[in-house]
Amino acid sequence: MSHDLSASELPTELHEFLPGAVLEKDRMTLRWRDLTVSSVFQPIISFSHSRVVGHEGLVRIAGKSQTTITPPDFFQLVDTTGELLQTDRACRLMHAWNARATDGWLFLNLHPALFGRFDADSSARMVAAMVSATGIPAHRCIIEVVEEAVTDRVRLEEGTAALRALGLGLALDDFGAGHSNFDRVWRIQPDVVKLDRSFAVRTEHDEMARRVLPRLVSMLHETGSLVLLEGIETLDQALIAMDSDIDFGQGWFFARPAADTLRDSSAVAPALDALWARYENHIRAHEDAHHERIAPYLNAIGYAGVLLASGVPLHNAALGFLDQPAAECFYLLDAEGRQVGTNISAREQRGKGVLRELGQMPGARWSRRPYFRRALQHPGKPQVTRPYVSISSGNTCVTVSAHIRMNGNEHVICGDVDWELLQRGELIPSVRKR
Repeated sequence: MSHDLSASELPTELHEFLPGAVLEKDRMTLRWRDLTVSSVFQPIISFSHSRVVGHEGLVRIAGKSQTTITPPDFFQLVDTTGELLQTDRACRLMHAWNARATDGWLFLNLHPALFGRFDADSSARMVAAMVSATGIPAHRCIIEVVEEAVTDRVRLEEGTAALRALGLGLALDDFGAGHSNFDRVWRIQPDVVKLDRSFAVRTEHDEMARRVLPRLVSMLHETGSLVLLEGIETLDQALIAMDSDIDFGQGWFFARPAADTLRDSSAVAPALDALWARYENHIRAHEDAHHERIAPYLNAIGYAGVLLASGVPLHNAALGFLDQPAAECFYLLDAEGRQVGTNISAREQRGKGVLRELGQMPGARWSRRPYFRRALQHPGKPQVTRPYVSISSGNTCVTVSAHIRMNGNEHVICGDVDWELLQRGELIPSVRKR
């Protein structure tokens, strides 16, 4: 039997923040008109630790006839009655109460319309009451701010400062949905950036998205934020998240939202075990396949270096590399990274015309590029880059490079390899420009 809260059941300081709260078997729900608002929790997984490290509190709303209403529709209805602040706070307190016996983070949503507009004194009382009643330290409560919803820069910075002053953590939610603005990450420096589930869906079927995602994650890490991917529903999506160095995962692949938080990680252990087994096999297979595909190009650039060092002319030394099926071009750099001559192309290059013209311009300086620096740092050992877009063609390529000495001077020889052709393993006869 449900009954209204009384002073004997909860600390007095909670009462002002919990209108319509009801306890049943020590579990809290909220009553609003003829609707019942309850908590469900979805686990948040650390890939590195292979365990649950937190939960996100979510609301579920049911009517008398067991019909359901979505959270956005519910809060829109509440907003029209002027009760948004009161109800939004009550939902966060309800989640905290129902999750009070669980260790780890508790991610709590803040309605975008309230961000930066709450009263500091009452907010401080509310946080103090929550900590006192639930025993959850403020720093374990991570307030989620919807990335796109807050457009006022001043309000954004003031709101995040106010949350941090209360000792709360901060997560930037739905990053990547709509018109994301990376400037907000620099300005507010959230503890966690939650990538929108669209990343999980798109990267599963889009090779370019899979290549870009690790770089986005690296940039977010550089700002001091940890990264969480939402909406992981398949083993492949979880594998992409791990392969992209994402810190945390959340989604149906691990667990669906449930009324109770997980006391340990046993419920998600089968999914994590399957994921790690797949990941180890994936890494080995990927590394073996990549080594097999790139080895002829590394061997060819190394042999070209031997020929050049022995006095063979540049064009002749390049022939063995340019005969490789995915080779694009061959070029020589001096000790300062300046290009000696222009690109020697393996065939008529596909790509953007204006960029092809750049590839034929003399005097370019490539000392900024990793393939130049790494070759100088590792004499005698050919190097290969990660895939990138070539400024000389517009194509995605990798560059193999090697340090050599010619006439007593240091040089670096380089060869660009068409990444897409390399991945497909297609054998396309080269048509060398003589």
